[in-house]
Amino acid sequence: MANSACQSSRRAPLAVPDFPMRRIVLVHTGALGYLIQALPAFTRIRAAFENARLVLLTGAPFAGVAETWSIFDRVLAIDIESAFHGTLRERIRVAIATAAALRGERPDAIGVFKAAAAYAALAWMSGAKVRVGLVRGSGAHLYTSSIHIRADQHREDWFLAVANALGASSAAAFSTEWGNGDSGLIAPLGTETRKLIAVAPGGGRNAKEDMPERRWPADRYLALIERLLSSRPEADIVLLGHGKDSREASMIESVLSSSRVRNLVGRTSLAAARQVLDSAAVFGGNDSALLHLAGTTRVPIVAVFGPTDPRVVAPRRDRVSTVWQPVGGRSCYDQVRGTLPACRVPCCIERVSVEEVLSAVLLQLEGTIASGPAGEPSVASLRHA
Repeated sequence: MANSACQSSRRAPLAVPDFPMRRIVLVHTGALGYLIQALPAFTRIRAAFENARLVLLTGAPFAGVAETWSIFDRVLAIDIESAFHGTLRERIRVAIATAAALRGERPDAIGVFKAAAAYAALAWMSGAKVRVGLVRGSGAHLYTSSIHIRADQHREDWFLAVANALGASSAAAFSTEWGNGDSGLIAPLGTETRKLIAVAPGGGRNAKEDMPERRWPADRYLALIERLLSSRPEADIVLLGHGKDSREASMIESVLSSSRVRNLVGRTSLAAARQVLDSAAVFGGNDSALLHLAGTTRVPIVAVFGPTDPRVVAPRRDRVSTVWQPVGGRSCYDQVRGTLPACRVPCCIERVSVEEVLSAVLLQLEGTIASGPAGEPSVASLRHA
């Protein structure tokens, strides 16, 4: 399994600064799941610099979520839709505005949680004396301390390495707030006599890309739910997800005419979805933001993986079971470069059967699945081609 520290660049890691860092900016514009996985690093930095002004720069769709965490003194939002898919003029406009916003904060230190040269340039333009960031190639020279990410490391360790390099290695993380849920929607869910199974059939979609290879086919989720309804009369199903996942959820809902299935896809806030997860008996879903949100709760998890490697991506806590059937015995997604080659046929996620996922869910319901060593996810089913 991965080591707990990322590989440093050839430049010596920066020692703890010998001057007060009163203004710190963190940059993390990645997908929502990545942002949630950075929470341990964020809270460690907050604890280490309790009296500092801590600012987060993130994507506009996630700014409201970050504001509820009570970690940051200010959250700056970047137009990531234009940054990724806009015209050249729009992308230049976003870059100029972002650089100006960062410099306007007059940071003593900046920590960058994205491994791209463009973010290193933004850090350099911020004027911060201490510049720490992840790198995958060029841009290391623009940081005072750079951290080369590795494919065999858990993603959370990438982010913790940034916190460590900023001088927060010994600080203890703390719990975060998530805001109030939509009580009118979730109040009727879950009772003392009924078991709630939360299912998230979508995911793999963000502002940068759409990765259908990360989504277990919706018809298999349908078959899974049908089997659960027939074998577990005490169980109810709730569908969760972003509005972009409505196609999968609507297909399932249109076939099932059961009062025991409730579709909340695109109808809840993130805080409300988290409340549902925290009260559920088990959660089943793909490698998605909902999976990482579930990882912040107590719910037992069954996660279906395809091109990404659960050993370096899945939540690291007890009661996490993953079902993964990689073609060739290894992940085809390059998590360092963020690239996915053309899938072989059938794609690895299509090799996962309904029976395998059903078995894992039932074992989690019965409390008989154990975690791997030191809280690592257990691989409930793993076979190689």
